[in-house]
Amino acid sequence: MDHDADPLDRLIDDLARKAAEDYLREIGQLPPARPTDEERLAGETTLYRYFDAENRLLYVGVANDFEARDRAHRSASPWYQQKAQATTTQFPTRAEALAAERQAVRNESPLHNEQGATRDSDGGTA
Repeated sequence: MDHDADPLDRLIDDLARKAAEDYLREIGQLPPARPTDEERLAGETTLYRYFDAENRLLYVGVANDFEARDRAHRSASPWYQQKAQATTTQFPTRAEALAAERQAVRNESPLHNEQGATRDSDGGTA
């Protein structure tokens, strides 16, 4: 795009590009748009806890899609085989769920959470 172009021409180009992208997504020619950080933090989020057969807390995490996160733990978390049950709590925003997760990790001392671990794309820790 020509950076010296008229602001109206740039606006028209931007709107046309956005409309074309939306249409191509609608007909399946482009993948869905990734949510912005603001959209991701605003959505309803699940806080989950995994317990073993003796009711010891194994892990606390958050996820936008709990079922997908559970499958990821099943395939990648060595401690998952100890899981006997899970509890979930819904929060209206991801920010609230993350705050509750931090408090739960600090106060409940789950066996397999690593404090300060890097978060993955769904917000959980591996």
